[in-house]
Amino acid sequence: MRQLLGIRRIYRHMKIAFVYGSLTGGGAERVISNLANRLSETHNVSIIIFTEEDSVYRLNENIKLIRPVKLQKGKSIIYRIVGFLNRSKFLQENIKSYDCVISFDNLLATQCKLVSPKTKVIGSERANPFFAKKFKEKLTIKLSCILDGFIFQTRGASMCYPKGIRNKSCIIPNAFWGKDIILPKYKDRDNCICASGRITAVKRYDLIIKAFKTVREKYPEYLLKIYGVGDKEGEIRKLIEEYGLSDAVSLMGWSKDIISNLLRNKIFILASDYEGMPNGLIEAMACGCTCISRNCKFGPAEIIDNEKDGLLIDSADENDFAAALIKVIEDETLAEEMSINAYKKIKNKFNEQIIINKFCDYIDDVIKR
Repeated sequence: MRQLLGIRRIYRHMKIAFVYGSLTGGGAERVISNLANRLSETHNVSIIIFTEEDSVYRLNENIKLIRPVKLQKGKSIIYRIVGFLNRSKFLQENIKSYDCVISFDNLLATQCKLVSPKTKVIGSERANPFFAKKFKEKLTIKLSCILDGFIFQTRGASMCYPKGIRNKSCIIPNAFWGKDIILPKYKDRDNCICASGRITAVKRYDLIIKAFKTVREKYPEYLLKIYGVGDKEGEIRKLIEEYGLSDAVSLMGWSKDIISNLLRNKIFILASDYEGMPNGLIEAMACGCTCISRNCKFGPAEIIDNEKDGLLIDSADENDFAAALIKVIEDETLAEEMSINAYKKIKNKFNEQIIINKFCDYIDDVIKR
């Protein structure tokens, strides 16, 4: 596995294509758009998508957005087979001129390599392979061995893959893509606990609300704000009402400026059953929130040093989360110290220039092979 230090070196001018289903919103899509924008400052960059919708993220004018003129629609087996064949032909015609193709969808990455064997193709695991149970997910992991390179976000995720792919892979965590941040004084922040991410079962907002109920009984001045949307929103609203917390818990919806919101709040909490690499946690630490995270697979333990720049909770017990919240509320000196340490860590280890350099380093190495 390649060890990348993120040290600036001179790179050749590269022609790079990102291949993904869409750019209509989501963690992987946001990373692709940020990477493409930064890489396009010095390299020729295109993005190939398979949807009629335009990108919800701002893309530099010199990035070429490519998509099929006619998109195959339908869910039947026939439509899927025809769609696969048409996509294969489209990819074969459009990726062969690139020095390197990168896809955060590993089925697409495999398809790219199969239809254009001479093209250098890099895949990337953006989800959590530890919980891969479906045949399609397991097959994707095995097929990744045919790729020229592979990027993992965490060491834990890499260990779920065969040795053959690990030997030609590297680990590059997510970056904090925001501008330089000036932290407000901790005492000037709102007495507010916040959480962010899609409102889905795996994010365990139910656990957060149950823990907050205990906190609220002791510290009624504290509020809870949840930023995000998702299919479990109705259930979470019902739980809030059931616990009598309607005046204290707010579902804020999707935020266009999550950084400004995080800077106003004192505490950030993450209770997910599992993660790929928690962008929300990185953003919260960059904004100097005191962070409390469940020590789930994978990511939090590779970002937080327990009790130095955040707290890791090894259980899914609401009482443990409540105790951690009460601890940082009562010990504001500790909370502020972890807040500052978290801010410094993200600035020094997860800033976008370091991460961009690591991507350029690895892409350049794969092209040379």
